Amino acid sequence: QDLLVHAKWQGAPISSVVVGAILMLVAGVLVGRGRALRRALMTAGIVAGTYVVLDAALLAAIADARVLPIAALSYSTKIAAALLGAWFVARSRAAAA
Repeated sequence: QDLLVHAKWQGAPISSVVVGAILMLVAGVLVGRGRALRRALMTAGIVAGTYVVLDAALLAAIADARVLPIAALSYSTKIAAALLGAWFVARSRAAAA
């Protein structure tokens, strides 16, 4: 059973980085629609930052220090993806206008 738990923990961080970034990219696009670039980036940053704070609090309660490097990678890719999504949709809107 320990081997099964270990295997789940090995795959979870990688999927968190990849899938989480994709979901935050979509979230950035959704919250950035219809907003000027600065406001779109601010809104996406608030959404991603709120997620990171809540998730980090939960992670700190259940995980040990070995997950810190992958958690930092995961959080940074999520924030970057949300900002990229907001930037893309706001720039597309500005170019169309």
